Amino acid sequence: MNYRVLRLRRGRMNMKIEMLEENDKIHFEETVQKLLRYNHLNKYSLNRKGNKELNEDYQFVKDNFDIFYEYLKYAGFQLYIVDDQYEKSIIYLESNLEISKYKLYKLESACLFVLRYLYEEEKMSLKSDNKTIVTMKDLYTNLVGVFNIYNTDPQRNDILEALAVLERMNVIKVTKTQDDDFAIEIYPYICYVLTNEKIKSIVEALREGGDNNETE
Repeated sequence: MNYRVLRLRRGRMNMKIEMLEENDKIHFEETVQKLLRYNHLNKYSLNRKGNKELNEDYQFVKDNFDIFYEYLKYAGFQLYIVDDQYEKSIIYLESNLEISKYKLYKLESACLFVLRYLYEEEKMSLKSDNKTIVTMKDLYTNLVGVFNIYNTDPQRNDILEALAVLERMNVIKVTKTQDDDFAIEIYPYICYVLTNEKIKSIVEALREGGDNNETE
């Protein structure tokens, strides 16, 4: 791109930011930090009473999408919005830089695939809240018994290490339970990390038994 054109676009973007109210400028900075930290914003969240409500940060980005889009584009990110009446409504980031892409080992890829499957299965049960929670036992049962991904049982510590990688990718949150199991909250963002198009390639890689599979 012509440098002069690029400079003009940056100038227009800076003007749009400067035209925001002071409170909105602060909100803009804070929301950019959240996007960079968590990679996504859900349309809905649960309040302290457990009721679903509209996420103010999501709405703020939606209302000022062109400013966020241009700002993050210069940082090497592509910003997407999926906005409908369903709980999958989300704003998320994808990095355009190879250095920012995750390279997953077989067990990490297998856990990602099974958790994506469990997420869809839980959502089909039409639960009323906005959380999708499964247990490590559910994950293990599907890894070994349902999909037969492994001939020998993976070790518990190895699964926990794989889950720690997925937690850093912000697709899940893992919490230890009182019965020495682990609760895994699966975020809607998993559907955009592992899209329907990517599922086919990851299944083929798992069947071939490769050690590494690359996922953004």
